[in-house]
Amino acid sequence: YNKNKILKLPFNGVENNRQGGLQVYDPKSKELIWVGGNQEGQDPNVAYAYEAIGIIRTKEQLDSYALQLKDLIGARTLVHPDVYNALSSSEKNLYYPLALGDVMWKDVNGDGIINSYDRVYMGNTVPRWTGGFGAALRWKNINLSTRFDYALGYVAYDGPRAWFLGMMQGTFNTTTSVFDTWTPENPNAKYPTYYWADQLFKNNTSRESSMFYNKGNYLAFREINVSYRLPKSIANRLKMEDLSISATGQNLHYWSKNTLFSPESGSVGQNGGGYPLPKTFILGLQLTF
Repeated sequence: YNKNKILKLPFNGVENNRQGGLQVYDPKSKELIWVGGNQEGQDPNVAYAYEAIGIIRTKEQLDSYALQLKDLIGARTLVHPDVYNALSSSEKNLYYPLALGDVMWKDVNGDGIINSYDRVYMGNTVPRWTGGFGAALRWKNINLSTRFDYALGYVAYDGPRAWFLGMMQGTFNTTTSVFDTWTPENPNAKYPTYYWADQLFKNNTSRESSMFYNKGNYLAFREINVSYRLPKSIANRLKMEDLSISATGQNLHYWSKNTLFSPESGSVGQNGGGYPLPKTFILGLQLTF
């Protein structure tokens, strides 16, 4: 079991001798509080992000969500189309209109503005529980051994999927998740509209959000080995003292519900791409003369 808390930091005159971190609105105290970073008495491995509450699929949803709202997270302020159309030509250079297929975000403090204070707790980025177990069974001349390991109680961010769905580098290939993005012909899609260079416009996928945070829990089928020892009478007829054959599989499967290419993230709380552990199959033959 793993739980972290910073006990002491060099004095710097800041509350809890905080280093880094970010401010968010706390619904309990109804005040802004500092979270994340390194702070005395707090866990350093926490994740905060914007909470996606759905995709705008109808004109009614667009009106209900956006008529009294401004989203300040994009490259320009996002507003309802009617608000945008009422702006002067020069003002329009500072705004973008929201549309069907865009993401609706949780306005945590209810002030009608989506800003950095509206990020919410996603979870712990380091597994609370890690461990493993195995079994060894024998029946007559057949031996079976297994080895499993697991990690529980943490979240990981699927950065590559967000990056691809935001087309943040248009010359690269993409993921098949693009077929599950909103279009007029696919109004019930899982993901928002597929925009070019989303980080330069509406930040539907490029802002770190609950859409791409996953429970990182997994059970890894790390190794399974099966071996068979021939009866001694048969081995002797082959002019051998002993003969056994075996088959081993390693990194065979993950039992997990997350969307990452591999649950075993290469860095704390993030998954920036890379290569998963390869599946390995080994055949063995042991001869004793």
